[in-house]
Amino acid sequence: MTRPLVVFLVVLAAAQADEPAAIRVDAAKTVAHVTKYMTGACLEDVNHEVYGGLYSQMVFGESFQEPPLPPTIKGFTAYGGRWEVADGVASVGAGPGPKLVSDHPTVGDGEVGVEVFLPGKARGVAGLILGVHEAKVGMDTFTGYEVSVSNEPGFVLLGRHRQNWEPIKRVSHPVPADRWVSLTVRRKGATIEIVVDGQSVLTYEDRDHPLGSGAVGLRPFDRAAKFRDLWVKTGDQPTPLPLVAEPKWDTGVSGMWRGVRTGTAAGPFAVESKDPFAGAQSQRVTFERGEGTFGVDNRGLNRRGMSFVAGKPYEGFLWARAEKDTEAVVALENGNGQRTYARTRLKVPAGGWKKFDFTLTPGATDPAGRQAIVLDKPGSVVLGHAFLQPGAWGRFKGLPVRKDVTDELTAGGFTVLRYGGSMVNVDGYRWFYFF
Repeated sequence: MTRPLVVFLVVLAAAQADEPAAIRVDAAKTVAHVTKYMTGACLEDVNHEVYGGLYSQMVFGESFQEPPLPPTIKGFTAYGGRWEVADGVASVGAGPGPKLVSDHPTVGDGEVGVEVFLPGKARGVAGLILGVHEAKVGMDTFTGYEVSVSNEPGFVLLGRHRQNWEPIKRVSHPVPADRWVSLTVRRKGATIEIVVDGQSVLTYEDRDHPLGSGAVGLRPFDRAAKFRDLWVKTGDQPTPLPLVAEPKWDTGVSGMWRGVRTGTAAGPFAVESKDPFAGAQSQRVTFERGEGTFGVDNRGLNRRGMSFVAGKPYEGFLWARAEKDTEAVVALENGNGQRTYARTRLKVPAGGWKKFDFTLTPGATDPAGRQAIVLDKPGSVVLGHAFLQPGAWGRFKGLPVRKDVTDELTAGGFTVLRYGGSMVNVDGYRWFYFF
């Protein structure tokens, strides 16, 4: 039995620039038949649709194009977004609900307050989250209340998150742009009161799904925002929760990587725009003084760890350059670097970009390991592209494609796969694989 292929006819406006386009679907006209054995799927390389994608590359941020991360904020945990802090002000750009959650003991009945700055007239909201539990990276991945303000249009918003988004109440209220706005939330039992610039704007008793005590934090959605003077009050006096930067020793490391060091080894990191291997920058590592090792590590997608299988070979390569002859060590390690499963030494001669191939076979199984690239004596090297994949044992027919994913697709009876998502049409982009 074959299936009809329906024709979709698209008529484009041609006579006038402002004439609307029209689409006509003629379901009665069959122009071909599709075999019943054709079963297809569409797969996008968007990190989590298939965790890590279809290709066998285990390193994420392989070309060091991500900017260095800002210092973390002391006493807080960030879940998404690029949070920066200076002079007691925390700033974050527009995004799908990044969260900055305080490590302060949980708060139930009492008050929470902060000053919010909404730069420019823009849609989106920003404000407080409270009663927070089970926070993770993701738009609505936490449990807690949200109290936000908007200036385009002006309103105050109360909502509930239970690993989802449940809007409770929205009240029109003028909220100025480009000015600090005081936002206070008072809780007593299931009753929530919201005060903006000293004016009580909204009071609500949550009889449906009241949430208990939990952490407090900051969250914008779909707009940039700034925050300062965060405090909590559970007794007579408020307790300030200062927004200050945690000292950061590995400044200058591309965002998907982290600095690693052992012993007394020390030196600087830098992202260099001069003669990058790909894109706009490459990663410089300089071992300046001391003894031990100094370099960078990668733990795969979202730094959740690379999976290593004992006794199975892993193939990789590194593009690097140096002004003077330098030696770099590539190692497969456990998550904190206390155990080394396999390592190899690469001699990087003075000169331009060169590719160094290697094979590493870990001596132990670890579902959450890392790859480290370090120097173990003074020197300086620029890293351009890092690649690691399972040997032929872990790939589909020897191709740079994951065997686990393709085996599941084959078992599902799929005979056609559309795999979208790449940047091969962008000038200067170099694809994962070089053969």
